[in-house]
Amino acid sequence: MTAPELRAALDVLGLSHEEAARRLGVTSRNLRHWLNGRAMPAKYAEQIDAWLDVVTIMPPEKLRGAIQAAGLSDADAAKQLSL
Repeated sequence: MTAPELRAALDVLGLSHEEAARRLGVTSRNLRHWLNGRAMPAKYAEQIDAWLDVVTIMPPEKLRGAIQAAGLSDADAAKQLSL
């Protein structure tokens, strides 16, 4: 994933740099390096791609409804979706 692709992905996902780093389990510094053009390890790019798949397959309002219908908290749903 290139730096412009990463920026676009974070915009689509509505994540700040700090929140994305936290959810990926990396430091904000690592994320800044990737945003500045350093190569991103494949496992993190794959995780972001998976998040994008969830958002593009199911719009946020439908996802929220499905989470509520399943009786899950946002935190539990995020864990199950690896977000």
